[in-house]
Amino acid sequence: MTLQQVTFGLATTWSGSITYVLLATLGYTISLAIYRIYFHSLSRFPGSKLAAATYWHETWYDVFKDHSYVWKIKEMHEKYGPVIRTNPDDVHIHDPDFFDELYTLQLDKWEWWTRGFAVPTAGGMTIKHEIHRKRRGALNPFFSKASIVAEMPVIQEKLAVMCARLDKIAGSREVLDLEAVYLAVTTDVLTQCSYGWTYDYINNAEWAYRWKVVNAGGRASASIVRSFPLIGAVVRSMPLSLALKLVPPVGFMKSWMQRVGVQVKKIKSDPELMASIKIEKRRKDTIFAQILGSDLPEHELSDQRLIDEGVLIATAGSETTAWAITITTYHIMKNPTVLAKMRQELATVEILEGNPVASWTALERLPYLTAVIKEGVRMGGGMLSRLPRIYDKPIQYKQWTIPAGTPVAMTPHLVLIDENVFPQPRKFDPERWLDRLEEGVTTSRLDKYIVAFGKGSRNCIGIHLAYAQLYMCVAAMVQRYDLELYQTNDSDATPTRDLFTAGVKLGSQGIRVIVHDKNEKPGAGV
Repeated sequence: MTLQQVTFGLATTWSGSITYVLLATLGYTISLAIYRIYFHSLSRFPGSKLAAATYWHETWYDVFKDHSYVWKIKEMHEKYGPVIRTNPDDVHIHDPDFFDELYTLQLDKWEWWTRGFAVPTAGGMTIKHEIHRKRRGALNPFFSKASIVAEMPVIQEKLAVMCARLDKIAGSREVLDLEAVYLAVTTDVLTQCSYGWTYDYINNAEWAYRWKVVNAGGRASASIVRSFPLIGAVVRSMPLSLALKLVPPVGFMKSWMQRVGVQVKKIKSDPELMASIKIEKRRKDTIFAQILGSDLPEHELSDQRLIDEGVLIATAGSETTAWAITITTYHIMKNPTVLAKMRQELATVEILEGNPVASWTALERLPYLTAVIKEGVRMGGGMLSRLPRIYDKPIQYKQWTIPAGTPVAMTPHLVLIDENVFPQPRKFDPERWLDRLEEGVTTSRLDKYIVAFGKGSRNCIGIHLAYAQLYMCVAAMVQRYDLELYQTNDSDATPTRDLFTAGVKLGSQGIRVIVHDKNEKPGAGV
C-alpha cells in the first residue's frame, strides 16, 4: 500500500468520524429540543417554542442583539399572556401585583444566572437562601437607616467638594458628563462609608468618567460569560498586567479587588484590632470589620469572601444610585414647572451653616421632592434583567402551578413601565405620586410598585444610602445650578439595553450638560 493510499484512508476515516459526530450532535440537539418543547415539566406553559427549545434563543438577543432580550420578553408577554417560558428551564411572570408575593418568599438564586458575575461568595450572589440570610444579617446593622443617618457628614463633605468644583466651572461652557459627576460622588461616598478610604474621584479632573466606562463594560460582559463560561474563566485567570491591556474592565476590577484584599489582610493581621472588633458590639467602621466582628463561622470570614462582598457592594451600589440621580436631574432640568415647584419647596428647608444642602431627614419630609425622587427612580429603570429565583415548593399563580425547584422570574423594569400601572410610562410626571398625603407624609397607592431596589429579604442592602444620596444630590443641584443640555435628548436617558441595570443606546455620548449658576442664567435648564 502506497503512502498516498494510507493518507487517503486516514483522511476518509477522520472525515467519516467527524460526520458521525456531527450527525450525533445534531440528533441529540433535535431530540433535546423536542423533549423540552413537548415533554419537559414546563411544556404546558405558553411561550415561544424556540425559547423553550434552546438557550441560544436568549443568547442571540443578549449577546448578539445589543442585550435586548428584555424587550423580547415584553413582546412574548403581549402575545402569550402573563406567564411564559423564557428559556428551557425557567418561567417568567409579568403581573405588577404579584411582585411582592413572589419575592417575599424564601427563595434561592439560580446558579446558572449568577455565573455571569465575578463575585460568587458575595451576599448578593449567594445561591442558598439560608446562607444568604446569615451573610445579610451580618451586614444589616451597617446599612440600617440609623447608621446611614450617622453617615450624613460624609455625604455633605463630598457634595461640598462637588459644588465647589461646579462653582468654578459655572458659566465656562465646559461640557460635563452628568453621570460621571454623580458617579464620582456616589463611589466616594460608598467607599468612604464601606472601606474607610476612597478613590477620590470627586477631585479627579475627569470625575469618574473612566470608572463609568469600565463599569458599563463589566456589566455588559455578564450575559456573555453566562452563555460562554469558558471565556469568563480564561479572562479571570489572566495576570493583572495582561488583563489591564486586553480587557480593561476586568483588569480594573482585578486591581480594585487587589486593593481591597490588602485592606482585609491588614485588618486580619492586627491582633489588637481583631480583638476589639470581636468585643465591640457597635456598628464597625468598615464592612470588613463588621463581617469579621459578626457571629458568622470562620469559613465565612475568608479573604476572598470579604473581597467579593466589598467589591459587589461598592460597584453595584455606586453605579445604580448615580444613574438614578442622573435621570432624575435630567428630567427636572427639562421641565421648568417641576424645577420651579422644587425650588419653592426647598426654600422652606433650613441648611445648616457649612453644609451645601439640608439633611436627608429634613428633605424626605418634603412631599413634592419625594414625588420627584420616586418618579426619577421609576424613570431610571431599576434592573432591566429579570430576577430568577427558586422555591422549594410549588408556586401558585392564578391557574398556573409552577413546579417546585423551577426558576421563576419577574423583571423590575417591566413593572416600572407597565401602562396599566403608570399611564404614559415614558412621561416624567411627579404628580402621579401625590394622590395621598397622610399626616404630612406623602404616600401613594403606587408605592408598592416601586420595585427598582427589589423586594423581600434579597432587596438592595444599600437602599437607605441610595435614597439619602438621591435626596441630597438632587436638592443640591436644583438649589444651586441650572443645567443646559448639550447635544443630549431622551434617547440618551431611556433604558434600551439590559446591562443588568439600565443601559442606553449604543453610541450614546451620555447625558452631557453645561453648568450655569441659577442666578447667572435663569431658565438655562432645557
